[in-house]
Amino acid sequence: LQAENAQAAVVAVAIVTGLALWLVGLRRGRVFGIAGLILLYFGVNTGFSLYMKFILSDKEVSQELGLQGVPAAFLITAIQQVESFIAFGVVIAALWPTSWRYAPRPMRSWNTVCTLLFFSLSFSANIGLNNLSISLLPVSLNLTIRSCLPLVTLAVQVLFRRIQFAAGEVGPMASIVYPSAAEASP
Repeated sequence: LQAENAQAAVVAVAIVTGLALWLVGLRRGRVFGIAGLILLYFGVNTGFSLYMKFILSDKEVSQELGLQGVPAAFLITAIQQVESFIAFGVVIAALWPTSWRYAPRPMRSWNTVCTLLFFSLSFSANIGLNNLSISLLPVSLNLTIRSCLPLVTLAVQVLFRRIQFAAGEVGPMASIVYPSAAEASP
């Protein structure tokens, strides 16, 4: 129980500090705001990962059978997706009579429809597989794997020739790729 309290304290400190820096950044400068947003992102992301680990692995399901953890990562993902869809619908309905009305752009081609469907499926698969890996792996390994996402994204972009490097772009690109590669190395 002490480990969970320490983890929760670290997440809470990151979120509160990030929020404070972001609020300072609104008045004092962009650097504080960016630092605050990064802290908020990592605090909330780590908090969600720890929460899902608790639900999927540590929660006692049946004392009689000695079962721990919910063995349904994809079911929980589906429930989360439905809840998000309902929440998004409520927000759209609430904003409809205001000047902040959400008006999606019409999809004018099958290419756009297919791209949207592919993105939706890959997004849902990403969350589902992440929940599955959280239930099977330690949180530290899960977060290490997820931190390599920029490296994989870069490799896919290069593979499909969406990105081509000029001589002056290698340095800034290395500053993005190096942390992920360093995190992944033993």
